[in-house]
Amino acid sequence: VQTFDYVVKNATQSVTFLTRTYDNIYAHTKPVCDRLKEAKLLDVKQVSVQGMTFIQYKLQQNDGKIEYAISFSAGVKQNENKFNIQSIWLTRNYAIQDTMYNFQVWAVEPAMAKNMVGSILTKLNTVLPVNQIVDSFGIPTTYITDVTRTQNQLIMNVRNNTNATNGAISLTVRGNENMTTTSPISVPVTLIPNGVTPVTIDVKDSYESDISLIVDNTVKDMVYMNDGNWNYSVSKTSIVPNKFTISNDGIMPAADEFRLFRNVTIDVNVPDYVSIYKMMKAGGLSRSLSEFNQFKFKAAATNTGKLTIVIQKASITNWSEQYTYTMPISGDLKDYAVNLKDFRSTSTNDTLKADDIVTVTFSFIGSGNNNHIVASLADVKFGKATNTPVPVTTVSTNMTVYPNPAIDKFKVKFMSDKDAKLSLKLVEMGTGRVVFMKEVNAVIGENIVPVEVTTYINSDGHYVVLLGNEAINYTPFKMAIRK
Repeated sequence: VQTFDYVVKNATQSVTFLTRTYDNIYAHTKPVCDRLKEAKLLDVKQVSVQGMTFIQYKLQQNDGKIEYAISFSAGVKQNENKFNIQSIWLTRNYAIQDTMYNFQVWAVEPAMAKNMVGSILTKLNTVLPVNQIVDSFGIPTTYITDVTRTQNQLIMNVRNNTNATNGAISLTVRGNENMTTTSPISVPVTLIPNGVTPVTIDVKDSYESDISLIVDNTVKDMVYMNDGNWNYSVSKTSIVPNKFTISNDGIMPAADEFRLFRNVTIDVNVPDYVSIYKMMKAGGLSRSLSEFNQFKFKAAATNTGKLTIVIQKASITNWSEQYTYTMPISGDLKDYAVNLKDFRSTSTNDTLKADDIVTVTFSFIGSGNNNHIVASLADVKFGKATNTPVPVTTVSTNMTVYPNPAIDKFKVKFMSDKDAKLSLKLVEMGTGRVVFMKEVNAVIGENIVPVEVTTYINSDGHYVVLLGNEAINYTPFKMAIRK
């Protein structure tokens, strides 16, 4: 695989993506992959470059930008001293060569895309003569312009440039990420002649679908779509879980919720933590969930002290500034609910605006024992209610101060099982003198308090951080300040 980007003033103007395959064609062409990422296929036509015919696509991306793409393959057969050029709509119709160099070329202008193809042909011709295999299939007269997955529904539009009305959508469905078998679904569709036909198909809580458009018993188009996958992450790539299972529960979403379909269990030996995450859309696209204000799920975990949930926004590029919520977790499967306003970011005091969510990550933190973590998640969803409390077990009275040593600024991190007013003090070791004090408004879950002591401390020293009120006192934390 090789790829080349042409960038001007931080804006991509064109891309060439090249794969080499043996006895097969690279199937994920530009229109297939981009429709997965919610691009819209606006037009398909044939263009001529150096006397050869190529299929060009006009695509409108998810962000509204227009691109022009040309896909083709330069194949070589054994004992033949030439490149066989093919540019065919469906990859299933390519004549398979022993070695195939598969090109995807796209640009912001059609002339630029054609120019790039011409440059490739010229360079190929310096290696071997180029010869085109005649395309007997031509451009598609009927095709799927766009497809999206929203909860259990596949929603697509079919552009029909003929008078045909007899159509069908054929699906090969994989139920979840673990399954190796697939199930077929066929949905008859009456096409609008010379028009666009909207089609909606219920795929339940399945993971992915290969989609074929059939007109008069002939396959005219193929696309691919998935729900956004579940996966895991650990601190060392060499660690492999003892078990990572994903299962379907068949529960369909209610009108006031957005479900993160399927349930997950992981069994893993780790030194520190394991994270389980769910993508909101295929292709890493973000999803707007701003109509919801609560996050609900069932969870259980052994050999962990706490669970940190990270809601990743596309508009925040620094992972450490993403919105998080940390809570106690037990080994019993329980129902949890967290109001989205209780998620916190280290970069702002603003509440979470769930308008561009990319992933939701559950990080189970090891308890410091053998760290054989077994964690399960089920019935995960965004909802609209705000009155369900989070079950709370005993919260640790430990706190963390970082960085340590500090210079002028540091942060104090701690857990609280309720909203409370606390007093934070910085006490000089040796003298017992309180050099700094502030009031802290703690909230349920994880709290991070910034402290600045620039005007209070002028020399190196050792200090103790105290935090508490008349009802609770956190374990004192020793730290150093270097000036």
